[in-house]
Amino acid sequence: MMENYYRNFNNHVVRPFKVANISEVKTSHYIVAILLFSLFCAPPALNAEVETSIGEFLRINPSAASSALGGAGVSQSGSADYGFLNPASPKLEKSGTSRINTSYTGWLSGTKLMDVFFAHSSNGEAVYGGGLSFFVSGEMEKFDKAGKLVGDFRTNDFLGSSFYNRNLTDKLRLGASAKIVSIDNDGKSNTAFAADIGCIYSLSAYLSAGLSLANLGLGVNVGDDRYELPRLARMGMRWELRNNLTALADITYPRDDNLNLGLELSVRENIKLRCGWDKKADLKSGAGLTAGLGFAIVSSDSMEELRRGSSFPVLLLFDYAFQNFGELGYIHRINFGIQF
Repeated sequence: MMENYYRNFNNHVVRPFKVANISEVKTSHYIVAILLFSLFCAPPALNAEVETSIGEFLRINPSAASSALGGAGVSQSGSADYGFLNPASPKLEKSGTSRINTSYTGWLSGTKLMDVFFAHSSNGEAVYGGGLSFFVSGEMEKFDKAGKLVGDFRTNDFLGSSFYNRNLTDKLRLGASAKIVSIDNDGKSNTAFAADIGCIYSLSAYLSAGLSLANLGLGVNVGDDRYELPRLARMGMRWELRNNLTALADITYPRDDNLNLGLELSVRENIKLRCGWDKKADLKSGAGLTAGLGFAIVSSDSMEELRRGSSFPVLLLFDYAFQNFGELGYIHRINFGIQF
């Protein structure tokens, strides 16, 4: 059996893998072609939906690691919170491994986003899990139909999600997630259902691509009006420049044709420094610049396993991200996790 070598993007360890047979390659190409076709068809469909949308908190990236990379990561294999970008992204190398991540984002104008995510892999090939997100807005002014100020109000929104992904071939990973969204509208709860689909495809030993479609659903009726969830199409690339330096680039549609760029440097096996740029329209004073770091506290035995290239049980994970919104201020994200 012919063998090649690839570099594990998480641990930077060279391992052998079997070359996929012809039928697997053809299947991979068909699936990637279908997803690409969906992405090209998505923009007109997104514009043709309705004039208004609801659930704008679904645009907020809960991942501190991805946020420090300028919001990029649709082609990155990572922890469960990367499922926000692509349901094919959450990945655990070792069979029987689980991971729990919690995050907090102090957003603009006093809004807050709190999340908890869970992922488990029973065989190292497939990963399943879910998440809960709670969004609380700051005080906002309330007006009647005549435009008269009648007071202040807050919104309390909720998202529950579940996902499943697996390796279809040595090069292709597919994922899907189901969502239930509860949206607070003037004290009344409205429920919507949605789904995400995505894939990550390994183009070479050091280059991979990711595609995803998010918040596909029928929307929700609020009074006499119908609102859609913010549907998003994402495409990204991941390039391992060196064994400890990775570059990422994403494009998101239709959010002002967002461009997300990031660099991740592994200083040691368990410490990562990140920086990036999240393109924002009409924002100045350094808006869009991001930075952050991540580290893991592991036992000495686990670190030795890491050096040998095997997966390791992480006792504690920490990620921090900083983002500059120019005149609007700064955003800080914190993520704590445990792997066992």
